[in-house]
Formats: sequence, C-alpha cells, structure tokens
Amino acid sequence: MTEKTDYPRFADFNTRPIGFEGDKLRMQEILGREILITGFRILSGKYKTAHCVQFQFELDGMRYVTFSGSAVVANQLTENRDRLPFYATLRRIDRYITLS
Repeated sequence: MTEKTDYPRFADFNTRPIGFEGDKLRMQEILGREILITGFRILSGKYKTAHCVQFQFELDGMRYVTFSGSAVVANQLTENRDRLPFYATLRRIDRYITLS
C-alpha cells in the first residue's frame, strides 16, 4: 500500500481559481463608486453579448463580485491585467460602461 505523502496534492499545482468569493452586487449599485478590482475572468455570455466579464472587487472593506456584458470594460481589464489589483470607478457614458 502506498503512503498518503507519495502523491502530489491538487492544491499544490492548481493555478486556475474555480470562482470568485464574495456577495454579488448589480452593476447599477456600484456605478460612480471607487472600487478595488482584485481579479476578473471572461466568460461566454448568456444573453445578447458574445461574452461576459465577471470581476471581483472590494468596497468598504467587503469582497464582492459582479458581471458585465460591456466589451469596453472587458477590454480595459484585459489590457491592464498585469496591474491588478487597482482602484477604478465604473461610469456610464451614453449607452456603455467604462472604467475611469
């Protein structure tokens, strides 16, 4: 019989997080508020958009997640992924949402 220590543990080599921790907030609840974005991932969209961005952030000392179909936000996060975590404010400009 082999010893328990003879095999690696999944947690030692798994580099992909399964999901994000935190309560879900709607985008409308955080528009115009500065948040600390700590992580994100691009998912396939369920509705009109071909993609969806899920991101984790901190606000008032609590951890949250939200989703957006905004291609602008998805592109901004992707282009700046090496700078995470960073503070940003979500703004609605006409018909789209952007980080500022």
